[in-house]
Amino acid sequence: PAGRAAEPAILAGGWATLTGLASRADLNGAQAQVLKRCTGKATAGRWKVKVRGEVLAVRAESLAPCEPEDEAAGEQARAEPPRGGGRRREAAPVTAEEPGGKRPRRSRQAAA
Repeated sequence: PAGRAAEPAILAGGWATLTGLASRADLNGAQAQVLKRCTGKATAGRWKVKVRGEVLAVRAESLAPCEPEDEAAGEQARAEPPRGGGRRREAAPVTAEEPGGKRPRRSRQAAA
């Protein structure tokens, strides 16, 4: 309708208040960091969010865009890269000098 302000959109990296959750009513009113839109058939129309250290797939209609209550928490969350994405670290190679490292094999001929 004309004259009515558009509702704020849900954006990855933003914040939302959880509302209308039936199976997790304990989380209604909690703030969640929006991670990304779900892409699978079973989760179509949902967003991955992080709330109280848990990652959930939540329907878009259960998310109300908001600003983080604790600005310091918001800054920290923006500084942290999302889990499961980005580059993987390679494990450092284990050498013979390090504890747990394998020693080079000696050939049987050299032992004789």
